Amino acid sequence: MSIYQLICFILLVCIYQISNGQTYYSAHSGEWNKATTWTNSENGPGGLGVPDPGATVIIQSHHVINLPDKYTTGTMPEEIAAHPISGKSHFIHHGKLTINKGGTLQKTKGSAYVIFTGETNIKGTIDLNTRLYNLGDMIIFPEATANIEKEVVLAGKSSTAIDIDFKAKEDIFFIGTYAFLCGQGSILFEAPENVKIQEFDNANPTDQTCAGFVIDQNDNSGKLTIEFR
Repeated sequence: MSIYQLICFILLVCIYQISNGQTYYSAHSGEWNKATTWTNSENGPGGLGVPDPGATVIIQSHHVINLPDKYTTGTMPEEIAAHPISGKSHFIHHGKLTINKGGTLQKTKGSAYVIFTGETNIKGTIDLNTRLYNLGDMIIFPEATANIEKEVVLAGKSSTAIDIDFKAKEDIFFIGTYAFLCGQGSILFEAPENVKIQEFDNANPTDQTCAGFVIDQNDNSGKLTIEFR
């Protein structure tokens, strides 16, 4: 490698490290993939650029950030690629994502999945028309609101803490033996004839759910409660 090539390589590494360490704040409501949506400070103007999949992203109070139809950032992670639910590009965020109280992340159109592999803190609202995967560390705080129209999938070496009474409209998937579910809240299955806990790759939800976490299921005779202890 020549000195010129070495200098170019060092510069590229430095640029990557600087950009990778950037924190993106929402400047106002808008679409995730628009440069004008993002700023580098809590009160800054938009125009910072679109966050890369590994960036730290903060959605501020009173801002609604939309994941538009057909906007994707990667394919299904290897931990779950063998399952028939893979095979196309999805919205994947590997970095730290925080939805502050009063802020909203939503997806209203399209069939691409939403996949989190980093640290996700939901204090505001998450409203998705599609399947949600957690392969990282996700906390749904007591003040949060979560509306997931499709399945919630817990996979990889993930931890999910649900501190609200979450209403599950579709299945809860456990994939593998390293995905853990905890929290001070509960999961209520709204339609028991159609939804349930699904297990793949030797998952055992009883062993992978914290003691005291409650899973309720309505049936024709009232409420069936499955409580892991």
